[in-house]
Amino acid sequence: MFTLIGITYLVGGFIWDNKLTNVIFLICGVYLIVMNFINDFEISKSIIGIVCLMTPIIIARFSPDETNKKESIEN
Repeated sequence: MFTLIGITYLVGGFIWDNKLTNVIFLICGVYLIVMNFINDFEISKSIIGIVCLMTPIIIARFSPDETNKKESIEN
């Protein structure tokens, strides 16, 4: 499951216009994929995994929607 979410974040990393957002999505996607193949090491793997799951979701939720801006300018 985490591998599929990581692949989705990797693909989503190429969609955004902002380079910082792209980098965040790519890093989180790579970590989620690699996380599945690393042995468990205490609690830090889980905490970083949760952060990598939530960060792109929060960025996508609160980023301004560019299509709404274009439509409002045209009207």
